[in-house]
Amino acid sequence: GPVVRFFLNQCDEDALIEGASGQLQHLCNAHFALAARARELGRHSAYRKHLKLAAPRNGAREIYEFYNVYPYFVARFELGERSK
Repeated sequence: GPVVRFFLNQCDEDALIEGASGQLQHLCNAHFALAARARELGRHSAYRKHLKLAAPRNGAREIYEFYNVYPYFVARFELGERSK
């Protein structure tokens, strides 16, 4: 998928986000991947920005309904938020 291509350097950040557009679950995964890459590169402000975008307050219900939501919860944990 797009996240794997991103980590293999076969697409850039813009292509990853564009490929994920339209579904909150895919955007969550894409932003979580971007946060992981930013942390690896020591880009701390980009890391926090993408974590916040991976764990949006609006649309959380749609993400909960998806079977694989671990990036959402890990992002919230990293931001110091707990399930509410």
